[in-house]
Amino acid sequence: MSNPILDLLARFAPALLSGRSLHLAALKAAARDRVALAERLFARAAGRYAEAYDPDSNTRLRAHRRRIMRRSAGAADRVSTVTG
Repeated sequence: MSNPILDLLARFAPALLSGRSLHLAALKAAARDRVALAERLFARAAGRYAEAYDPDSNTRLRAHRRRIMRRSAGAADRVSTVTG
């Protein structure tokens, strides 16, 4: 379920959100193929997790981030193969 208010806060006022909220917003952005936005939100979430000294959440975030970056790199490779 999507919450448009949280989506807006994540994009324009991320300082108001927790690491978990930013992490979830990053996952939603990645699911919508907005990889650059997802990367910014992942970075902010990682900072929040570090501030709260939450290594378990930070580990999950890094795994999600790597998976999404690999997926987007694979999609770019497929596009260049088809168009090149």
